[in-house]
Amino acid sequence: MSTREALSQPVRRDVPRSQGLVAWRFWDVTRSEDGLRLCSPYRGVVWQPLETLEARCLSVDAELRRPRSRHEPPGERCRCGVYGGSYSQLEDFLRARLTHQAGLPVLGRVLLWGRLLPDEGGWRASHAYPVQLLVSTASRNTFEVAAALECYGVQVGVLDARDTFGMLNGRPRLPETRHLKVLPEPTRRKEETWP
Repeated sequence: MSTREALSQPVRRDVPRSQGLVAWRFWDVTRSEDGLRLCSPYRGVVWQPLETLEARCLSVDAELRRPRSRHEPPGERCRCGVYGGSYSQLEDFLRARLTHQAGLPVLGRVLLWGRLLPDEGGWRASHAYPVQLLVSTASRNTFEVAAALECYGVQVGVLDARDTFGMLNGRPRLPETRHLKVLPEPTRRKEETWP
């Protein structure tokens, strides 16, 4: 069964890492005591280098103002999980986001596996790890950020202004990326995730 067929099912459990889905997403960058790190843009969860990000539900019941009952992410009646989508979904989302914020995020591809759920904005998964990262020269400290992100052991590329504009306007031209290290199997680590 193809990935597309598998994801057309309401819930797909236990997709092994070796058969995971590669999707587009974006990250913010944060400075930690260990250096610059990827982080989820809405919950600020730091993605640790060489460690699997394992989703954890952080949703709050708006009426009761308390955490929802805990469940295995991604929840069918919840918005939890690690997000990824198609390039066109990423493009639409970024255009809306960039009109509200000054900073450019790190773009890239992520491997999603474990429990996968299709979502109107792409897919949500229980486990994830980046497979390619793209840093725009329109960002501050582009080359410092790109060099720091090499700790993830994945392809890191730099997008010049023309490539950045093209990616945001439906004309992607991906730069040459370099793969510095062989990506080891990430260790398991529970993390709180929301897109």
